[in-house]
Parts: sequence; C-alpha cells; structure tokens
Amino acid sequence: MNRHLLALGISAFALVAAVPAMAEDLTLKRVMLSTGGVGYFEYEATVTGDADLMVDVPVDQIDDVMKSIVVYDDEGGVGSISLPGREPLREAFRSIPFGPEALDSPAALLNALRGAEITVAGGREMTGRILSVVTEYVSDGQGNQTTRNRVSLLTTMGVRQFILEDVDNLTFADPAIQADIERALAAVSGKETGEHRELAVHTTGEGERTVRVAYVVEAPLWKASYRLTVPSDPGVGTAALQGWAILENMSGEDWTDVDLTVVSGNPVTFRQALYDS
Repeated sequence: MNRHLLALGISAFALVAAVPAMAEDLTLKRVMLSTGGVGYFEYEATVTGDADLMVDVPVDQIDDVMKSIVVYDDEGGVGSISLPGREPLREAFRSIPFGPEALDSPAALLNALRGAEITVAGGREMTGRILSVVTEYVSDGQGNQTTRNRVSLLTTMGVRQFILEDVDNLTFADPAIQADIERALAAVSGKETGEHRELAVHTTGEGERTVRVAYVVEAPLWKASYRLTVPSDPGVGTAALQGWAILENMSGEDWTDVDLTVVSGNPVTFRQALYDS
C-alpha cells in the first residue's frame, strides 16, 4: 500500500508493495486503525543476543510513542530506551568549542578557533597559533572585486601572515580539535536535525528470538463507503452490496505484508477531562 490513499474491500483484500520498512532493523507487521482517530503500529525483528533496535519516529508523535510504547521479548529483557533531545544539534555543540556558524566557511572556523596551533603547507609554509582572520577586498582596477582572507599566526619567528585561499593544506596540531570538527560535521549532516528522531530500544538476552515493538499514536480516521449494484432485469439475479474501508497511510512509508485491522471506536473514549469536577 502506498503512502497516500487507498480503498480496500472489507470482504477480502491484499496489501502488495515492495518497499523497505521505516526502521533500520524493525519491520512493520501489524496496523490497527480506529475511527476514534488512533492507530496501533507493531514492528518485529529477529535478533540474536543483545541487540539495538531503531525506530524512526516523527517529532510530533514522540509524546504519544513515549506514553504507549511496549516491547515484547519473551526470552530477553529491555535494557534501555533512549532518543535524542528535541534540539539535538544544539546539544551536540554543547561540548564543542565553537557553534554551528563556525562551519559556514574555513575563515569562520579559524576565527572560532583562535589560539589553536595549525600547520600550513603550500604557498608559505609555517606553524603557529591563530591570532586572527581578516577579510580583505581587492580591486583589479577595472571594477572587479575579489574577496580573500588574511590569516595571522604567532610563530617562533614572530607574527607571520598568509592568504587562506592560497594554501593547499591546513592541519590542526591538536587531535582533539580535529575530532571536534568531525563530530560537528557529523551532527550537522545527521538526520536527527530534521522532523524525525531515532528511538533506540536496547534489548538484552541470549540466542535467537523475535522481538516486537508497538505503540499507539494519532492517525487519520478511516471511513466507510458502500456500493449497491442491482441487475438490469429486476426479475433476474440478486443485488450485491459492497462495503469499502477508505484509509490514509500517513506513516511516511509504504506498507508491505502488513496485517491491517480497521475497527470502530468512539473518539470520546480517548479523551478524559481530568481537570473537570
């Protein structure tokens, strides 16, 4: 079933699609949709020993998932369930000595790391600590203007300068700074900065077994539609009444080999005015 709209015959239907499941190692197996506006989603995976299962969850569904998530593991146990914070990018930069804006350009990065020792190769080779990076605008006399960045280093021979755009290679002497830059780039490129978060379920156990992860979240209402066909000759044959369940797959993934159930429920059942007397 694709991620848009599909009408299914209630009497008999089959889901046919060949698209990978949303989670990395969990496969969506069962879905139950209610006219009450909620959906039950159950994933399944075969694991051996300790395992980490990842579930991709939209940000606006995380509250519901955290309230309702259940892990079924008859022969093992749940070690922990964790997920990134609401602002994972900001949290990733808490332990890094510069902010995301430092990755806008090499000049911005060097300015953010003043005092760090670097080695420059190509052009004017030198080693020293970063003093400053100043942007210069050079005119060729014909109305054209070029932008370049002049870097000042404190070296054993005093203050030396070079043009950043002229160097072939620049390395940081401190491996920790190199590691910080790599972590920052990984955080910026990671999908956790978007509208989804990866919820990690760590299970513990021995041997091969089946683990199921399920939760309940808000889902579009499924609707019923009916078709009545009658024979052209009223005296011949019988009329046929056909019922259809019209539902929307808003999960963000195609469904394949999913056991789908549609039930009727009163939306009031899922609302309780706890504050009212």
